[in-house]
Amino acid sequence: MLQIDHHTFKKLYQQYWKRVFGVCYHYLQDTELAKELSQDIFESLWKRRDSLFIKENAEAYLLKAAKLEVFQYIRKQHIRQKHLHQYAENVSDTDNCTQESVLYGELSTRVEELLEQLPIKRQQIYRLSFQGVSRQEIASTFQLSEKSVEYHLYKAKAFLRHQLKVHQ
Repeated sequence: MLQIDHHTFKKLYQQYWKRVFGVCYHYLQDTELAKELSQDIFESLWKRRDSLFIKENAEAYLLKAAKLEVFQYIRKQHIRQKHLHQYAENVSDTDNCTQESVLYGELSTRVEELLEQLPIKRQQIYRLSFQGVSRQEIASTFQLSEKSVEYHLYKAKAFLRHQLKVHQ
């Protein structure tokens, strides 16, 4: 089990940054985006250093994290494009598109703010589920039981429902 301190983080960064970047670049074929996602992975690692214990070897953990980050990015972009397309179609059919646009923007912003308040693992599990990833795949990715995944999803949905009711 690996606990991360400043020295360990620096060593991990120097040793694995190129490999993490390589995984991101392989899937995205975009140098800047691959650099950004690689940095995000190490930033997340640093932010969670006090609560994160790597059970497997560090390289396997980081490469899995890179694949997950790329997968999430691609899914998010796909869903965003799909929603924008659907939204554009709907906006052209409505009489009061300005008001709906403002409301949609506010709701989207509020949901993102609420998701950021969830614990990181719960956020990731919820986002993957929202993107259509099966509970079994999520459980495998996070090395959890499917019941744990269901619990995280239940808690995330309950939190969002409650907070959105308050917001209305």
